Amino acid sequence: MQQQTRNIAITATFTALTTLATFVYFPIPSTKIYFNLGEAIIYLVALSFPPAIASLSAGIGSSLADLLLGYPLWAPFTFAIKFSEALIISYLSAKKTPFNTSERIKRIIPGAIIMISGYALATLILYGAKVVPLEVITDIGQCSVGGTIAIILSDVFLRIKNRIT
Repeated sequence: MQQQTRNIAITATFTALTTLATFVYFPIPSTKIYFNLGEAIIYLVALSFPPAIASLSAGIGSSLADLLLGYPLWAPFTFAIKFSEALIISYLSAKKTPFNTSERIKRIIPGAIIMISGYALATLILYGAKVVPLEVITDIGQCSVGGTIAIILSDVFLRIKNRIT
């Protein structure tokens, strides 16, 4: 029971952090696309925690940010995309820890591919093919920046995680 309560608290904490980090965003003029820092939190959590915690905090936190930032149309897409992205990274990361920088990159890449392709498809559905290249470029940047931040902070983050779990 105590572990279940701890997992709920950890999930809620990282859901909130994901939402807050997504609020650090930069809209792309004349589009409904924005670049944000939530990706870094998603990658940190997915590299460090079990799939249930990582995927729920990523999906709920990111889609909640969409709702609060005035992008409700994106929220269902975001939930599915971020949930899946964190799920695969966390699943791959659970198999072997600790791991070095190149192994962290190898675990992030499949999640980034899910994120980029998921948002490309959502953009195609919502806005048409003309906007897809801009979405893909933005998402490549977002994954690169988020991944870089996560990799830089992951050793410290893992030490903190080991103290709280």
